[in-house]
Amino acid sequence: MNHCTLASMEAITYITILSTGAYLLIIAGMIIAWLRTPTYKPPDTYLPRQSCSLIVPARNEEEHIRACLQSLCEQEYPADLREIFLIDDFSEDRTPFIAATFAPDVRLLRMRDEAPNARGPAFKKRALAAGISQSANKYILTTDADCISPPGRLRNLLFQMEKKGLHALTAPVLIHRPETLWEHFQALDFLALMGVTALGQATRLMPLANGANFCFTREAFEAVNGYEGIDDIASGDDVLLMKKIRKKFRKKTAFAKNPEAAVFTKAEPTLLAFLRQRLRWAAKTNSHGDKASQYISSIVWGNSTALLMAFTIALDYPEFFPVFYTCLAANAIADYLFLHIAAKTFGQTKSLRYFVPAFLMQRLYVLFIGMAASLPFLRISWKNRKIKK
Repeated sequence: MNHCTLASMEAITYITILSTGAYLLIIAGMIIAWLRTPTYKPPDTYLPRQSCSLIVPARNEEEHIRACLQSLCEQEYPADLREIFLIDDFSEDRTPFIAATFAPDVRLLRMRDEAPNARGPAFKKRALAAGISQSANKYILTTDADCISPPGRLRNLLFQMEKKGLHALTAPVLIHRPETLWEHFQALDFLALMGVTALGQATRLMPLANGANFCFTREAFEAVNGYEGIDDIASGDDVLLMKKIRKKFRKKTAFAKNPEAAVFTKAEPTLLAFLRQRLRWAAKTNSHGDKASQYISSIVWGNSTALLMAFTIALDYPEFFPVFYTCLAANAIADYLFLHIAAKTFGQTKSLRYFVPAFLMQRLYVLFIGMAASLPFLRISWKNRKIKK
């Protein structure tokens, strides 16, 4: 082993150790934020008094839309205090026809009628804006057309909004009834994302949210001029809007750590669909200019890269295996500690049985997404539309 090779390997060793230390600090922050985030559940005597509008944008969702709308119609919330809008975003299947069968409980808007000549990448934001413009209530809740809402979702979300005087509240999105390794992997990955979201809201460092389970006031939406200024990318109807609201209203945003306020969605069926979804989400991190989110993403990707390089070196020089194994084990233990806490909160501890393969799968996909998301020319397909990241 020459001096140059030895110096390079020592540098990679130090980078691996330092990036692992930084990663452990992130996980520690997630655990502390999770434990310090209170759970707000309405008492039995709680009587809803506030009106709300549920906005569901949909495109080519004939497989899921019936269950989604049925779950919204069955909410344990007074019917005279809620309204439901299904905004059909130029679907090419039976989505609008299925939605029409829920009238008069669900009001159907068609973007073919509302904005037939609209151009640009912000399809979903236009659909949401169309629904919000037709609604009339104080609170606005959004969900995706492939999500199922438990009966107490509205009651729990609006109780927390009222009790804390919030202007925006993001809530959990979980995988519905995972069965296979692939589905349990995604279930654990979603729990990790919920942890980062809780950390972002607790520290006020990251404006994280998920449009599949997002609640905000009409006052806040109008005060920040809705999606104006963030309508140049396809995604970001949640994170970018949350950033605008939090900038305007500071401490009036939060995360709902409440299993009864969660929504459930199916796992992506294929690896390609999963990677497309994650690339679309990565575009939001690159677009909203939030330094804390970018730093965390860089640390996670850098640590995964360093571990891979350390493993590659150890194959030729086995004396480096102890460093690799120690750092990998530290990562795995930290991940498991957080996921165990989050899984208990949401009743998904069964997924922990698949932790080891899921942990390794997560590290590999992080490497790919980190590299692919940095390619400025990359285009992805979303709902049969070609979009730029």
